[in-house]
Amino acid sequence: MEIITRQTDGKPLTIIIEYPRLDPKTQKVIQRIRTLDYKVRGDNCGTIFQIPISDIYYMESVERKTFFYTKDEVYLTDKKLYELEELLKEAGIIRISKSCLICQIRFHKIHAAAWLYLGHLAYGMVFYPRTGTV
Repeated sequence: MEIITRQTDGKPLTIIIEYPRLDPKTQKVIQRIRTLDYKVRGDNCGTIFQIPISDIYYMESVERKTFFYTKDEVYLTDKKLYELEELLKEAGIIRISKSCLICQIRFHKIHAAAWLYLGHLAYGMVFYPRTGTV
C-alpha cells in the first residue's frame, strides 16, 4: 500500500483510492473513510444542526432520550444509542457502559467515580481529554 499526500489550496479534501481489486481490506478502508465524514442530526434549543462525528466527544441515553456532546454544546438526537453505535463503530465510537458511547480518539483516560452529592451517593465517569487537536 502506498500513501501519497499533498496540500492543494482552494480545493476541498479529496481522497482517491486506487486498487487492483476490491477485496475486504479495501472495502473496510473505504467504509472507515466514509464514516469519518458522517454527520449526526441534533436539536439544540429547538434548532436542528448536522454535527460532524469528528466534533462529538460522547453520547449518552438518559430517560429514553439520546444526547451527544461536543466541546461546548449538548444536542438531542432522535437516534437510539444502539443505532449510533452500529452506524459509527468504524469511526472509533465505542460503548463504555449501558448508556454511554465515547469517541475513543478524544480521550486518553476514562475511569468510573463515585461521590456524595446532597447526601446521596452519585456515580459517573471522569473523562481525561487528549491535549492538542484531534
